[in-house]
Amino acid sequence: MTREVALVGMAEIEREARQLPGPRYLAIVQAFEEAMERGVLRVGQRLPAIREMATRLRVDVGTVSRAYAEMKRRRLVSSEVGRGTFVGDRQPDAPLSLLQAAPDASAFIDLSHNFPAGAPTHPLIGWIEAAQRSAWAGAEALSLQADIGRPTQREALAQWLASCAVQASADEVLITAGAQHGILLALQATTRPDEAVLCESTTFYGLLSAAHFLGRRLVPLAMDAEGLLPQALDEALRVQQGRVVYCNPTLHNPTTRTMGLARREAIAQVCRRHDAVLIDDDVYGLFGGSEVVPLCALAPERTVYLTGFSKLLAPGLRVGVVRAPAYLMHRLGAGLRATTLMAAAPMVDLVCRLVSEGQMPALAQARRAQVRERQAWLRELLPKAAPAPPPDAFHWWMPIGDWRSEAFAAAARDSGVGVAAGALFAADPAQQPAFARVCVAAAPDRAALATAVTRLQALVRDGPQHFRHIC
Repeated sequence: MTREVALVGMAEIEREARQLPGPRYLAIVQAFEEAMERGVLRVGQRLPAIREMATRLRVDVGTVSRAYAEMKRRRLVSSEVGRGTFVGDRQPDAPLSLLQAAPDASAFIDLSHNFPAGAPTHPLIGWIEAAQRSAWAGAEALSLQADIGRPTQREALAQWLASCAVQASADEVLITAGAQHGILLALQATTRPDEAVLCESTTFYGLLSAAHFLGRRLVPLAMDAEGLLPQALDEALRVQQGRVVYCNPTLHNPTTRTMGLARREAIAQVCRRHDAVLIDDDVYGLFGGSEVVPLCALAPERTVYLTGFSKLLAPGLRVGVVRAPAYLMHRLGAGLRATTLMAAAPMVDLVCRLVSEGQMPALAQARRAQVRERQAWLRELLPKAAPAPPPDAFHWWMPIGDWRSEAFAAAARDSGVGVAAGALFAADPAQQPAFARVCVAAAPDRAALATAVTRLQALVRDGPQHFRHIC
């Protein structure tokens, strides 16, 4: 955008900010937001520096600094050290392909999320379909209402959790409309509005979305090759930055990192020492190997454990399981009734049938083999020296060189490949991971993955200088 157009946009924001009621910094934020909605400001436009903006709006520097910080929190803008502050893409909380149609569905290779249109179905889909016909044969599944789940369903899923190394009674189990629903319920049950939630600096965008929706603040913590650092967690809890910790310890989404046992024990010890609550997001736990011990098994008295069946079975099966200490069950149940009232009973009955008939281990193994096949294809396509994701990971956390991640995702989309920008996973909007998440598990076949990887590697090789209209 030219300097002249930018000045026109700033003049309009100045007029709006003076007329809007409330605190001045919030009036500035609202004026910016409305300008973005009208197209006066466009995605990627560089904003004036704080001091220049304060002069134009005739307010003090502190007011503009507070307004910019609030816009970053709302993900209206992003900042990069040495480059400035840029207009964002209207608070994206998911890959673009979940929000809008692909440019050309026949040619577009969507690797932006795990199960887009065209992704491979479950290898044993026939088993699931047969169980579905059987589970839905009676009227009971359609006629009974049972908010947190019927006792027989919760008992079946408690037994399933035991096979995942999580000991739970039926009274400690609540059935949700998927694991994402479980994240929302866990946050509302353990925190109050404007309270902090500690999490990995790079984290699942579903957590970011739920925290923003509920008005919870995220405190990003440092990570290493195994994920969340116990020292960073200990320091944050010591200075009372929060008392609730969200963690995705197995095949972390998006980085694919997995904590070893010693790291998990250290995290549990830190939380116990500071009397903190753990939210253990274990949706990929079954793919981490039998030696992986859930955080919940190490500190069950303070852990809300989350898992679901969409990764294992099918994305349309929105069934999740929450295991929590007894003292949290009332608040979790209240949140469930306030949001969905209950998980869809036919879906729950289907999952429970697959569990009770002993089909889950074979279904898990088949899905795991499908994912491993695609990761093997990726390893063949990458240079020998390039680090590859773990064989059971659904994703590739792809380095993108000098690109801004939103610009890289846009360029990839123009090239016919859907990826998720690293910025979607940044708990601190001021930090921009120079990565994109590529969902290898979504590749329909080897040829499609090869085409996608070739195009993405070409973008990294050529760099953003060839795409100035995007950057």
